[in-house]
Amino acid sequence: MLTDAFDTIKFEENTLDSILILKYLYNVHDVFLSVAGLKYGKPIWQLVAEAADRLKIEEFTFSDIIKEVHQINPDVPEISIKSYVMAMAPNHSFSGHWPSARKNHPYFYYLGNGKFKRLT
Repeated sequence: MLTDAFDTIKFEENTLDSILILKYLYNVHDVFLSVAGLKYGKPIWQLVAEAADRLKIEEFTFSDIIKEVHQINPDVPEISIKSYVMAMAPNHSFSGHWPSARKNHPYFYYLGNGKFKRLT
């Protein structure tokens, strides 16, 4: 999306105008992601789901998901990742605190003792 804009604009290298335009485009891109609720490039629920899909183990813990998400995006806070893991497990007792995620992204099953598995 943003790279498409860069590809269509022809710049003379290292000119003040080109530097200012690129800086402006990056700022617009950051504002767009922030307004769209995509501070981390994707919704956190999606980062969590993709992390679980990359794991090569059937059962996993919060720590497994946190490590996997942080390999892609280390800026996502651990507490946010943990919250989404719980919210995405409808049988977890805390998932009721996040009814939207629980309803729209039922991705995990809580096994107890801090362990989860994918529903599918």
